[in-house]
Amino acid sequence: MSNPTATPEAPSVVDDPLALKVLDIVDRILAPQGLAQTHGYHPNPQQWDYARRVAMVLCAYDHANEKTALGMLEAGTGLGKTLAYLVALFAHAAVTGQRAAISTHSRQLQRQMLGKDAECVADWIADLTAVRLTIARRVGKQNYVSPGKIDSLLHNLRIGRQKGEQERMRAIREFLLDLKAWREAGGGVLDDFLQEGGQDLPDGLTPGQVTLDQHSDADEAAPYHADVAASKIADVLVINHSLLVLHAFRWGNLLDDADSVRPVRSVVVDEAHKLPGIAESVLSDSLSVSRFSQLSRRIADDLGQTQQGEWHSLHEMLTALSTFLTDQHQGARYSTAQQIGSLPERLAGAAKMAVTASRQLAQLVGNNLLSNAYSQDMLYEALDHCHDLSRIASALGTGGGGTPIVSWSPVREYPSLSVGAPDAGRTLSRLWAPLSQDNDTDSPDTLPPRPVLNAVVFTSATLSVPGEAIPKAFDGFSRQLGINRHPSKTTGKPVHNVQVELMVRHEPTDFGEMRFVLADPAVHSPTRKQLNKQGDVAVVTDPAWLAYSAAMLIEAQQGSLDRVLALTLSWRDTQALAEQVRKLAPDMTVIEHQRGAALRSVLQSYRETPGAVLITPSGWEGVDLPGLVPNVFIHRIPFPPPERDEQMRLRLHLRSIGYSHESVTRILQQHDQEQVRQVLAQGLGRGIRARSDACCVWIADPRFPLPQAWAGSFDPELEKRAGKRLTSAPRSLLACIPQRFRSESFEQAQLFLDGLGCYTPEDI
Repeated sequence: MSNPTATPEAPSVVDDPLALKVLDIVDRILAPQGLAQTHGYHPNPQQWDYARRVAMVLCAYDHANEKTALGMLEAGTGLGKTLAYLVALFAHAAVTGQRAAISTHSRQLQRQMLGKDAECVADWIADLTAVRLTIARRVGKQNYVSPGKIDSLLHNLRIGRQKGEQERMRAIREFLLDLKAWREAGGGVLDDFLQEGGQDLPDGLTPGQVTLDQHSDADEAAPYHADVAASKIADVLVINHSLLVLHAFRWGNLLDDADSVRPVRSVVVDEAHKLPGIAESVLSDSLSVSRFSQLSRRIADDLGQTQQGEWHSLHEMLTALSTFLTDQHQGARYSTAQQIGSLPERLAGAAKMAVTASRQLAQLVGNNLLSNAYSQDMLYEALDHCHDLSRIASALGTGGGGTPIVSWSPVREYPSLSVGAPDAGRTLSRLWAPLSQDNDTDSPDTLPPRPVLNAVVFTSATLSVPGEAIPKAFDGFSRQLGINRHPSKTTGKPVHNVQVELMVRHEPTDFGEMRFVLADPAVHSPTRKQLNKQGDVAVVTDPAWLAYSAAMLIEAQQGSLDRVLALTLSWRDTQALAEQVRKLAPDMTVIEHQRGAALRSVLQSYRETPGAVLITPSGWEGVDLPGLVPNVFIHRIPFPPPERDEQMRLRLHLRSIGYSHESVTRILQQHDQEQVRQVLAQGLGRGIRARSDACCVWIADPRFPLPQAWAGSFDPELEKRAGKRLTSAPRSLLACIPQRFRSESFEQAQLFLDGLGCYTPEDI
């Protein structure tokens, strides 16, 4: 049986002249006694090997068949992958003269990269090649501060009479004045201002109220346009995944000018596991018909008798559409729009009216004839809804742009419309599409005469499915991006130029410490079924298990007298667990992450409060707090809920394009199995962010497997409590534990016995 975590040896014999040049630079920087070590970086053989693999993917473009080289490399926390791929990418850019890009999900990673690593690597490359590479960041227009919106808010701000309201309004005013001064001093991106000041937006203020939008004039958008111009001549771009998706959507004409002689040819996609979800979000539109109907009525009322005609008519059409869709509800929460007779005609009429109404509204907004700042936000939302309705109607009429879907809310049966690409890989594959076989067609999906990119490296700490062998471990991710490493049935050659021999799953062998406290095998399961008021079977949280989970969380904090990061699966879980903990331990400092609150804000409170317990559903990834997470608490194993929105959209989409019911069910089950392991692996990694970190993982869900060695133990508590759970739990979940902790650390786990506390089973 193959070892699923074994990493193949990178090919040592390379005869490609370009690869030899790039690898030589990589070696001179990252090899022992290389430039990195002489500048204080810790030498790491795995980091060096990882960088060589990145370099070899970048050099593997198939010129003969015009096929983009695609590589998938996983690198755990502590490897130093950011520095490694920067070295490889910069070396390749310096040798070839081609522009390159790095795409990330989080701005935090961009700041880390631009703050130190990129400049260091650029200096080393300049020393070795005499080529000084320029670096630029590009973010979307909506991230830039709008002076006009700030002035409008300040003009319309009312302090109020109540003390609490006065304090809130004064805080907003002070924030706006500081932001205005920063913008006048040359600032641009709102997130930069927030990071420099270590602050969040005040309560009551949203980013859209202070940033540019599609209606901002050229003077306001000058910093944005200047940054775009600089990015189009920079050697290396740093972008986010949304821009990469839009670059694909526009057939490679976003990051470069259409006539660019130096287009971006190579991309490293970090945090790549987030790309499929970002792509689906960017390429999809969703519209609440009832919400749009209410909004159109409010706008018609605000505009007055002389200007409300189009919006009044639109409101009537949307109200009729909402009533029609509610009447069509047959019990199922989802339906494809094509299954509802006369819907295309109804949507087409409403969309035509929405276009007319939106043009009128855009003119009023552009002429600054609507003075109330909060009213303007409502109007911008209405313009977005008009666009969404038009796109959904177009997709339903032409069959392009995705599968239009109707959904109804669970209780009041409010209808919503959505359209998009649950399989966003079709759009993303434009970046690595093969040569078009039909260049004369006018189809919008005609492939370009050659791929947009020469090479793409996908990397992340959790890119593969834990427990699966390479290369199969990357197939789930590949499938979401429309990448196929297998031979074509017609040609017998691989569909895409995937560098399978370079795939790797690197993990540090000596990085942090981890121990485990597992759930009492005799405790109740987290959920149970019961009849609701309507007589239907509902799945609810078992109150006995909730009390047990809260007791374990209290023990995690009181036993260590230190901080605990508690991970839940929902806002409802977060609230219920927080209430139970406060009931059992009223003196404990519990930070409950409230719906709508920024994660950054609650993390700041967590940092500042010794011994705090932070309960959040948003901390499974992206939380990087070296030395501040001595305890990670897993409330439930992150099994995805059945019949969730994205799953039902994908089910309907796959059925609409011809997949059988059995095939769709199999695909969705595979998606769920892969997702739970990836999310759990991400959560377990929150406690080990630095070499010196030591973390205790507390798992309150009794469905997590117990150490295999316990199966043969005669320990009295195990014999009494474990029973079939020693063998029935899904052992594939063990692959989510970093390999270096799976044997000795996990085998020495403790149990938190219900009513008795922590217990160490004896080796009998």
